[in-house]
Amino acid sequence: MTADTHPGQLGAWLRRERERRRWSRAEMARRLIKAAGENDDYSMPGANDVIHNLYRWERGTVAPGERYRMYFCRALGMTPDQFGALEDDADVTYLEFKGPVTVSITVRDDGAQVSVTSHPGPPAG
Repeated sequence: MTADTHPGQLGAWLRRERERRRWSRAEMARRLIKAAGENDDYSMPGANDVIHNLYRWERGTVAPGERYRMYFCRALGMTPDQFGALEDDADVTYLEFKGPVTVSITVRDDGAQVSVTSHPGPPAG
């Protein structure tokens, strides 16, 4: 089972993989840029722009495109089949509550909480 079914699940997975390695977003950005360079892709945006994208991807606002997925695989040391793979292929429930603050919770079928993320909701207006 992969997290590709919902951008929020993939975002939670990306954040969990980064945090599991104890990398900051700046370090993850550096490694993505390095992976691109190793693939002779020198058209990557600067580190600050990649960090901004990481925030968006991890919040589940948008999902990374194929190009970035390839660089995530290289940076994280995994194959494309492993990208977004949920632990132990466990059934996972993804819940998202939107309001002044958006809270996303991912829970495995055995009750183990996989991740909780929160970020400001859309501006009131």
